[in-house]
Amino acid sequence: AAELHSKEPYRVISPNEMPGINGTYPGSGGAAQPVLIPSMMKYWDPARPNANEGGGRPYPVIKLSEVYLLAAEADMQMGNTTEAASLINVLRTRAAYRPGLSSVDLANRVAAMQITASQVTLDFILDEHGRELAGEANRWVDLAMRGQLLNRVKLYNPPAAANIQSYMTLRPIPQSELNNLTVPNASQYQNPGWSN
Repeated sequence: AAELHSKEPYRVISPNEMPGINGTYPGSGGAAQPVLIPSMMKYWDPARPNANEGGGRPYPVIKLSEVYLLAAEADMQMGNTTEAASLINVLRTRAAYRPGLSSVDLANRVAAMQITASQVTLDFILDEHGRELAGEANRWVDLAMRGQLLNRVKLYNPPAAANIQSYMTLRPIPQSELNNLTVPNASQYQNPGWSN
């Protein structure tokens, strides 16, 4: 991180400056230190009146790239990994583009980012979901519905790994919703493992 700090014309935030990375928090001896929490800017409205305003930019419900990933996953599950790779490569070709690249540099970037049918697995597709749809509030659903939430949290989220339990693949039903039920013993409808 220190090396990147000196070489790049922008601010690089190292993991030890962010809270909760690997279960640790910046600061020692109780001394207050500024904690940097990077935010996702991909949907910020550049025309908003100030930094504290949300702006009027629409939030996507589904993107064409998500449709490509779903189609690639369906092809993979049907054993057609060649078509799945082709669909993923459409997204990777688009992602290779950067303003100012020469046609040769762009062609080289595109070629370096292409995948083959042998690389297509559920793990690869979930990784691609993470890259393509970062910050779009669908990661929990993507992992839970594919039965990968527990595995991936344990592999890639050290602070949460010790605490995640199998019942957490279902979310709790809010108490306010249970309170609105007009049946006896409404708490019986809470998802298993969650207490009221």
